[in-house]
Amino acid sequence: MAVAIVSVPSCLTVELAQLELLKESGSINNYEVSADNTLITLYWTYLKAGATQQVTLARTRTFSGTICQERASQAYLYYDDDQKVWLK
Repeated sequence: MAVAIVSVPSCLTVELAQLELLKESGSINNYEVSADNTLITLYWTYLKAGATQQVTLARTRTFSGTICQERASQAYLYYDDDQKVWLK
């Protein structure tokens, strides 16, 4: 199982309906959203060795301002979480 944890900046949101569409289309197998809506965890039950999966998430600005906190995103195999790949 492959996992990607996507960080959503604090001033942006992702529509849950968009995540449901990704799941229905087969682009992802499942997802979880953190309680504060700043982390979205995407799951794929099976990916071939060396395969890549591209997912596009539209984000909506929820409030304006100059400060927008963002954390790094990460991806890893579910049972090999000590070998994470971090992306900004």
